[in-house]
Amino acid sequence: MSAELDRIEQMIDSAESYAIMFGVSGGDVKSQLSAARNNYRLLLKAVHPDRVDMDARDKATDLTAKLNKLYEEAQAAIQAGTLHVRRSNSSAVFSSAKYQYRVTEKFTKYNDMAECFLATAGSGTGELSGFVKVARTPADNELLATEAEVLKKICDGSDAKREVFFPTLLDSFGMKIGTKRLRANTLANLDGFYNLEQVHERYVNGVQDLDMAWMWRRVLWTLDYAHTKGVVHGAVLPQHVMLQPAQHGIVLVDWCYASPKRGKDHQPLKAVVGRQRAWYPKYVFDKQPAMPALDIAMGARTMVYIAGGNPETGKMPAGVKPEFARYFAGILAREGDAKLRVPEVAVEFDAVLERLRGPYFPRKFRPFDMGSSNK
Repeated sequence: MSAELDRIEQMIDSAESYAIMFGVSGGDVKSQLSAARNNYRLLLKAVHPDRVDMDARDKATDLTAKLNKLYEEAQAAIQAGTLHVRRSNSSAVFSSAKYQYRVTEKFTKYNDMAECFLATAGSGTGELSGFVKVARTPADNELLATEAEVLKKICDGSDAKREVFFPTLLDSFGMKIGTKRLRANTLANLDGFYNLEQVHERYVNGVQDLDMAWMWRRVLWTLDYAHTKGVVHGAVLPQHVMLQPAQHGIVLVDWCYASPKRGKDHQPLKAVVGRQRAWYPKYVFDKQPAMPALDIAMGARTMVYIAGGNPETGKMPAGVKPEFARYFAGILAREGDAKLRVPEVAVEFDAVLERLRGPYFPRKFRPFDMGSSNK
């Protein structure tokens, strides 16, 4: 079995094209997809971690991940007609009514339930650059459609200063990869931004509470504007809060989980982030309507997390000012309060800062550096 793993590893590393990798020759798109699928399954069976000895499982797991990635790329290459192009130079093409996107790289930075691809496209005003976010399964199509709907609703050009806290939607369209019909959104890149999970990795003991304070105020500004537009985000989690350190920029991303108002009321959430189920209040799982308090409470848990505390219990670390610990505990105690709104929470927070006085009040710009940490 070790020799077989070595053989497949060499094939993955050396195959010059997807056609060679998956043994696909001529034929139409349907037959090429079928041939690629059959050969992929044979290779996957050979490298699957459950079929190898214990001492080879790490290698098998790595090869399985590489093989899965190559198979996804091969399906896209078949659709794009680049199956026989050298892998180092090949790129898939995704088409919408507006653009033909040249897709050059896959990455996972802004999302939990979709695949993201760096892409460029020519337009009448020059070249568009961004990333195409594609639903992983047809079951997720509705979530991508929701994201496009709410971003158009929030970023309607009525307040440019507030809209900078939200991702820029460039396009939304349906597409086909293999046999799957999938929804896709194109969004502008967020160059120079880090999500708060990345910040937490850098500041493993938590950011200072002075930094947490300005981050929280910007999250509240963002939520307030979304709520006035009739949208609850539904997943205000560290990976969805993007931060630009030098200018204290904040962008709240991944609006796939959002609940826009239908008439007078918000709808129950259609999906949650599975790995952070414990961050959600119980009423979410009882399929009750989402409400602004949900975003406020999840944002509060995110602040506990970024300060080095326990977001599931809401307990702040000992080094954080007791006034902050009581403030966020008070928010979490009201996570099911249908009357809780951002302006009230923001006024209460400013009052805490004012009572603490210097250096918390009067507020001053405080440089934040991702190059240093307390590791």
